[in-house]
Amino acid sequence: MIGWGLIWAVVAVILLANGVRLRRRASRLHVLGDATNGAPERAGEMGAPERAGEMGAPEKAGAGPSYHFICAAGVVLDAADRAAAISYATSEGLAVLDLVPRDLGYVEAMGLLRMVNPRTFRHSRFASGLGAFQALCVEAETLERARIEPREDLAPAEMVQATKALKRYASETMDLAVAPRLTAGPRDPAKRLALLRAVFGGNGVNIGLIFVLGEWIAIAGGLAVSLLWGAVALGAFSIQPAIVLAWGPIRPKGLSLTVVLRLPDELSYWLRTITARRRAVPAVDPSEQLRPVYDSLLSAGVERFFEQRRATCPLCGGGDLGVHLRTTDLLQHKPGRFSLERCRTCEHIFQNPRLSIEGLDFYYRDFYDGLFSEQADFVFGASERSYRGRAEMPKGIFAPKRWLDVGAGHGHFCVSAKQTWPDTVFDGLDMSESVEDAKRRGWIDTSYRGMFPDIAPTIASTYDVVSMHHYLEHTRDPTAELDAALEALQPGGRLLIELPDPESVLGSALNKYWLPWFQPQHQHFLSVQNLTKLLCDRGFAIEVTQRAEAHQTVDFLAATWLLLGRLAPPAGLPWRPRQGPLGRARRGLAWTIVAIVFPFAFAADILVSAFVHHTRFAGSHASNTYRILARAPGE
Repeated sequence: MIGWGLIWAVVAVILLANGVRLRRRASRLHVLGDATNGAPERAGEMGAPERAGEMGAPEKAGAGPSYHFICAAGVVLDAADRAAAISYATSEGLAVLDLVPRDLGYVEAMGLLRMVNPRTFRHSRFASGLGAFQALCVEAETLERARIEPREDLAPAEMVQATKALKRYASETMDLAVAPRLTAGPRDPAKRLALLRAVFGGNGVNIGLIFVLGEWIAIAGGLAVSLLWGAVALGAFSIQPAIVLAWGPIRPKGLSLTVVLRLPDELSYWLRTITARRRAVPAVDPSEQLRPVYDSLLSAGVERFFEQRRATCPLCGGGDLGVHLRTTDLLQHKPGRFSLERCRTCEHIFQNPRLSIEGLDFYYRDFYDGLFSEQADFVFGASERSYRGRAEMPKGIFAPKRWLDVGAGHGHFCVSAKQTWPDTVFDGLDMSESVEDAKRRGWIDTSYRGMFPDIAPTIASTYDVVSMHHYLEHTRDPTAELDAALEALQPGGRLLIELPDPESVLGSALNKYWLPWFQPQHQHFLSVQNLTKLLCDRGFAIEVTQRAEAHQTVDFLAATWLLLGRLAPPAGLPWRPRQGPLGRARRGLAWTIVAIVFPFAFAADILVSAFVHHTRFAGSHASNTYRILARAPGE
């Protein structure tokens, strides 16, 4: 039993180490002082008392930005904390300040510190807008850009939505501070459940609740296997909140009792949260609101969403075609079957039959905007390493002055590239309203909404860089897009393109579960050779080609996720039949299995990435992505 007992000794060490990590995070939280006497408090290092600091007096009326407050229903924010919050936000140049109650409960406080790192939160452009969800001090101009009304009676889900949205509009000017007089509301499992659903989604909450229960079962199992080491693990678990919060900026009531009562206290809270599902007032479900819309769209079937199959290759005109891949929509699980064909003459892979305009509208609907906009925003926000690699391609060749990103979405690349090229003007073009939102966020300078070939004549010879990152594969006619880029570029300007590599060996190995096939959105798959030919035919000169450098660490993790979706589609999609208890149980089982597989899939992706970047095969077809930088003809 000694060997098994040592497992719980390791668990105890992990719990204590994590407590120290969260303590360090807590110590970095600023504590608001009294704006009338200029004596704010700041949290010290672990175990150290708070020390006085200095803060300028509040701005005189009309001398600085105007601030408003957003509060959850029932939260009372007194005049002193309001004045201190405005003073601190003004002195620090903050557009948004999330106010944390000093007496926030230990469960909520530890949850906050797990989600938010105060050391990096302010300057993490793509960090999720998470906080205490109690009160926000917000600059009026930011509220206007975000189109949020400053109310003080928000429901938990509304408070979460406001906090997340405001971080996007204050991507490097949002921070947290402890408001010493702000009192946390009483424990309300129904409100807690609604808040968690808004933060993590329904499936995320279910997984989290199951994980917490699993943690308690593991500790109980430790006591059964080895009384000594199980007790050590239980002791580490019980004392963890005290390690994190004692004598710190957040001081929950009755913290000392958690050393004895944490396990039964959290178990009771967990049970009341679970049972609150039955008592909670059903929230308005956006998916159910959309169901009549999709019922109408699908009433005539999906045949009209496709054009007639073509008999020749759209690239070379060859007629020797063969099926490369058949699949369904593994992304949103909308109805329809899709076929990719390969031209045996030029090896071009393309969707055949391709989507009609009506089909494009249907399958793009609620993906980048609408129902799944937040998920799309999260995915784009997790790609900063790729953004940096793209932005650095011109280094050592030229310094861009005006850059147009085509397919800009919400502007994630542009705001990231601004760090590499601070003096460059970044503009964005996209078909969706996301590009207009990017302008409101301040992530791009000018927004163009529409089709690039239509807009190009109005911006002819304007830009010295045009970029197309994972854009050409979405278009109906890539050649027309390249012609538009040539028109928008100044003579001698550069065109930067990043695409999935259809020659990737993983594309063949993973088949329909290779994420870059991305059906039905991706319509063309240009190989390096074919894209190079198209560019050279238009007078471009290839300056840089990158394969290994562009590889994205995602293949096996994404394949696992796509397989999960096929075996157990998500519940509540308005274009799918409603799921009964059996369907939900199947998805729960699938998530359990996938939770075990995910770490291995992630490890496989890391190994593949290391192989691509550090072996002599780096320039081969091991990479899943490639980039080309080409110089336009002219000066």
